[in-house]
Amino acid sequence: MEWLYNRVAGGLRRVAIACALASLCAPALCATAWAADPAGRKDSGSRKGEDKASDLRKSLDDDLPGALGWLRGSRLEITATIPLTYNTLATRPDSESGGGAKVDFHSNPEFALKWSKQFDHVRISATAATGVDRYRQAHDVDMNVGVLSLKAYLTDGKSHIVTPYASYTSTREMARDYRDLYGIYNEAAIGFVTGIGFDEKGKRISSDDATEDRNWAIDLDVKGGRRMSDYRPAVASFVVADLTATYTLNKYWAFTANPNLRVRFHENYHDEFRRDVRLGMGLKAAWTPDWLTKIVPKSEINFVANYFNTISNIPGKSTRNWEIGPTLVLSRKL
Repeated sequence: MEWLYNRVAGGLRRVAIACALASLCAPALCATAWAADPAGRKDSGSRKGEDKASDLRKSLDDDLPGALGWLRGSRLEITATIPLTYNTLATRPDSESGGGAKVDFHSNPEFALKWSKQFDHVRISATAATGVDRYRQAHDVDMNVGVLSLKAYLTDGKSHIVTPYASYTSTREMARDYRDLYGIYNEAAIGFVTGIGFDEKGKRISSDDATEDRNWAIDLDVKGGRRMSDYRPAVASFVVADLTATYTLNKYWAFTANPNLRVRFHENYHDEFRRDVRLGMGLKAAWTPDWLTKIVPKSEINFVANYFNTISNIPGKSTRNWEIGPTLVLSRKL
């Protein structure tokens, strides 16, 4: 079946690259929007800035040539994520190979451009991201990362009970000087998302709408697929289940618990069968102070604690890891 996976992945990869290239226009658009409202205030001045951004979107939509008419009504977002964590096991995230120091301080800032559009029965989203991975001591696992991803949700944008999707993600891990390529990982998957929300009176609402004070949102994401790589031992099938429960206390604070499970099956890990079961738990307190959102709207400071316990049938490959620290998230939608 490997030839089928390769054919599907190849087709998805070409579509992902096309959508990612379309999203590369985001920097200029974002720069214009920031100039229209650099403070991002929520008063009448901010509304004027939002009106200007809306006018900009309409003008761009009107100016699109016929061949690019399908881009009309798209949503663009630019995001910068800057974490600083205390990590009990220095590893590369995809290969999960250990570093020279087990306990270390870690930062992996990432810059992402995101594009999405709702069609009649399908919502398409694409992301192009680049980041760096740096440890204070374990420099042998320092690297740079490039990611292209594409998702297609089977939804009309109105029903949120169960939404099937297909996804493709391509990740490149490179040396910190970009001279060596550590690995290329291509993942094709199918899955579904579902969710439920509750308002402050306990009335059931959509999880997407559960953002007011004292609202609950519970979301489940389940997917399965195949990871391909030029490094044969990294090739694997996988199943992932991700449960997220969020309680919004008020406009400044929201709290999230995220139990998750990932199982990987490597058919040929150095001529052996390898099975890794990773159990994880994430806790997050998101703080959105006024002074930050006045600088950049849709931004927050997250206080995060993640625990991962990987159980492997290969001796010496079972690991446990804590990641604790703050993360600054700066985001702006157009």
